[in-house]
Amino acid sequence: MYYTYLARRNTLFAWLAIQGGLATFVASQYLKPKSQLSAFGQAYRLQQQNSAHAH
Repeated sequence: MYYTYLARRNTLFAWLAIQGGLATFVASQYLKPKSQLSAFGQAYRLQQQNSAHAH
């Protein structure tokens, strides 16, 4: 019974570590392009507004 407890605990820790790593990876992958895209989007909108005012 003690060995099954250890095995379960190790499996749980491994699962949590995998989940945490995946969550961190997904968050970093999701946030990086999003911030870059929003920056590009703002610059693009400003450019569009300026060109619209110019004409």
